[in-house]
Amino acid sequence: MSVNKEQNLFQMWDLSEPTVNKILLQKTVTRPAWNETYQRIYSLCVIEPWSVGESLFKMIEICLKNRISRIYRDLEKKSNSADFLKAFNKAWKQFSKACEDLNELFKPVNNHAKIYASEWKSGQREEIKHLGLNLWKNAFYEKKLMNKIVELILEGFKDIRRGFLSDKKQNIMIEVLESFKYLDKIIPSKQLVYDEAVTLLLDGLKNSYTPFLVEFSKEIDTFVEYLDKAISFWKNEEKLCSLLFDTGSVEKLRASFADNFIEQKVDGMFSECQQCVEEQRFRDFASIHAKIEQFYLQPDTRLIPVFSRFFKKMVFEQLSREKNEQEALKEMCKMYTKYRKELVEKDLRDHPLFATALEEALKDLENQNKSDPNETAKRLVNFCVSVLLSKESEEELDVKLDFTRVLFQNLKSKDVFENYYLLHLSKRLLTGTSRTIELEENMLSTFDGVWSFEHKSKIQIMIKDFKASKNVTNQVASLIPDGGVDSTFMALRTSIWPVKLNEETCKLPQEIGNFAQAYEQNYKAACESHKLTWHHVLSRGTVRINFLDRPYDASMNTFQMAILLLFQNADTVCVKEMQDSVCIPYGTLVFQLDCLLESGLVTCDTEVVLASSLISLNLNYSNELTEFKIPQNVKGQKSPTDAGDRVEKIVHLDRKYFLEAAIVRVVKSCPQVNHDDLIEKVRAIAKAWFPIEIPIVNKIIEKLIEKEYISRMNNGLYEYIS
Repeated sequence: MSVNKEQNLFQMWDLSEPTVNKILLQKTVTRPAWNETYQRIYSLCVIEPWSVGESLFKMIEICLKNRISRIYRDLEKKSNSADFLKAFNKAWKQFSKACEDLNELFKPVNNHAKIYASEWKSGQREEIKHLGLNLWKNAFYEKKLMNKIVELILEGFKDIRRGFLSDKKQNIMIEVLESFKYLDKIIPSKQLVYDEAVTLLLDGLKNSYTPFLVEFSKEIDTFVEYLDKAISFWKNEEKLCSLLFDTGSVEKLRASFADNFIEQKVDGMFSECQQCVEEQRFRDFASIHAKIEQFYLQPDTRLIPVFSRFFKKMVFEQLSREKNEQEALKEMCKMYTKYRKELVEKDLRDHPLFATALEEALKDLENQNKSDPNETAKRLVNFCVSVLLSKESEEELDVKLDFTRVLFQNLKSKDVFENYYLLHLSKRLLTGTSRTIELEENMLSTFDGVWSFEHKSKIQIMIKDFKASKNVTNQVASLIPDGGVDSTFMALRTSIWPVKLNEETCKLPQEIGNFAQAYEQNYKAACESHKLTWHHVLSRGTVRINFLDRPYDASMNTFQMAILLLFQNADTVCVKEMQDSVCIPYGTLVFQLDCLLESGLVTCDTEVVLASSLISLNLNYSNELTEFKIPQNVKGQKSPTDAGDRVEKIVHLDRKYFLEAAIVRVVKSCPQVNHDDLIEKVRAIAKAWFPIEIPIVNKIIEKLIEKEYISRMNNGLYEYIS
C-alpha cells in the first residue's frame, strides 16, 4: 500500500473510530453519523479492497480487544459481589449486540473478505461478528470465571428452593446459560462452553441432594411415604431444570437424582414390597411400582422377581396339600386367575411385564413337574374341557383358557394334547354338549399361534363341517312329518373327525326308524350327490320310562335304546331273542347289556351275560334324579370303540412318521452325519412337540436303512441315498 493510501486509511479510520466506540459502548449513534461512516468504509474497500480490508480488520480487532479488556477489569472488581452474574449478563448482552451492529456497519469489509482473504497475510476469513464473539469466548470462558458463574447459578438454585429468588434473577440465570448455547452455535469448537457449564452444574446439583436425602430419611418411616416425598421434590426440581437445561441434561439429572434418592434406598424398597405381597396388599405393591415407573419414565423390572417368587411359593404351598393332580391343576388355575385379575389387571392395570412374569412363573412350575409328559397333557385336556363345559362368565373363561394356553406352551407332549382335544371337541359337537360354537371358535383364537398348523386346520374344518351340516339338516328336517318324537340329525361330509366311524348297524325301533328313513329320503333329494351311511354308535336319544312309581327320562345311545324298547311288550327277554330282534353284533350287544345292567334298569339271571341269559326289567328301580344318563362304559371294561386307544395309536403313528421324515431330512441336509449328531438334530426338531425315546429312534433308523432311504457307511457315518 502506498504512503498516500495509508495516510488516507488512517484519516478515514480516525473519522470512523468514534462511531465504532459508541457502538461498542452501546451508545446512541445518529443516522447521519452511521451513514457517513458506512460510506467511508465502502469507499476504502472499493479503492484498495485487497489491502484496505485486511487493515480495517486489524483495527476493528484492536477495538474489540480493548473493549473486552475493559469489561474483564470491571467484572473482576465485582467478582465477590452478589451482582456479578447480573453484571456479566449485562456486559454479554451489550457486547453481543455491539458485534451484530459492527457486522452490519462493516458489511463491505465482510463481503470483500470472502473474495480477497486468501491474499491477506493473516488469512482472516471470519466476519466481524464472529471475530468479536470468538475474542469474547477466549477471554471469558476460562476455568476460574466459569467456576464462578456455575457457583452463582447453584446459589440461585438454593434460593429458588427456599423461595427467595425473584423471577428477574431467575431469568438472568436462564439468559447466561442461553448465551453459552448461542456461542457454541455461532463459534463451533471441540470444547463446548454450554456442555462444560452444564456438566459442572449437574455435578453441583448432585452434591446438593445429599442433605435432602438425610432429611427425608429422618422424617419418614415407610418407603411409600419416602417415595412420595422424593417424587414431589423432583417435580419442583424438574420444573426449574427444564427452564435452564435441555431435555438430555434434565434426564441426566433425573438419573442422578434416582441414584441419590431411590437407589440408595433400594433395599428398603424390596423389603417393603416383599411384605406387601406376603400380606397380599396388592394395591400398595402396585402403587410402589407405578411410582417408580412414573419417576423413571420407563418400564422397571426390579420388582418382577419379588412377585414371581411369591406366586411360585404360594402355588407350591397349595399344591403340597393336594394329592390329586387334577385337583392340583384346578387350584393352580384358581391362583393364577386370582393374581391375574386382582393384581395384574386391576391394580397393575394389565401391566405387560407382570403379565409375562406370571406366565413365566407358570412355565417354571410346569418345568418342575416330574409326571409322565403324556399324562400331564391328558390332564390339561380334561381341565380345558371342564372349563369349556362350565357355566362361568365370559371373562372368567378367558382367564382360564389363557391359563391353559400358557401351560400348553410348556408341555413336553403337545401332540398328545392336540389329539385328545380334537377327540373331545368332536364329542362335544356330535353330542350337542358344546355351550356355543362361538366359544369353540374363541378357543381356537386363544390358542392361535401356539397350536400346530395341521391341528388348527382340522379344527377349522370340523367347525365348518358342523355349521354346514346344521344348515342342511335344518332344511331337510323341515320336510319330515311330525310324529310326536323330537329328532335331530347330523350329516358329516368330511373324514377328518377323530371318531371311529364303524358301520355296525342295528334294527331301529319303529318309533325312530320311520324318522330315520324319512330323513334319508329327503336328504338324498336335497343332496343328490351324497350317500348316507348311518353310524348308530354315535347316536343318542332320550327314553321316557313310565313303568315305575314315577316317570324317568333316561339318555342313552341308539343300541341301548333299541334294546330297552324291546321291553314295551314283555318284562323279560332272552339274549338270543334280543339279538335276533335288534340285529346287533353279539360282542357289542353284550357290552351294551353290561352298561344297562350297570345302570340298574335291568337285571340278569346269570352273573355273566350269555346267549341263554334272561334279561328282565327292574321293577323296583328308583333314582333321586328324574333325568339321568345310561353309562357308556362299565367299570373295569373297555368299550369296543374306546377312543383313548385310538388316540394313543394315532399319536404313536404320527410320531413315527414325524421321526422318519426328520431323520431323512437331517441326513439329506448334512452329508455323512455321525450317529450322535443325528440324534441331537432330530431331538432339536421334535422337542417342540414331544420328547423322543432313543431306542425308538434307533429302530426307525434301522428300518430306514432297510428301506434304502439312508445308508450307514463303514466309518459309522450316515448318508442319504438319492
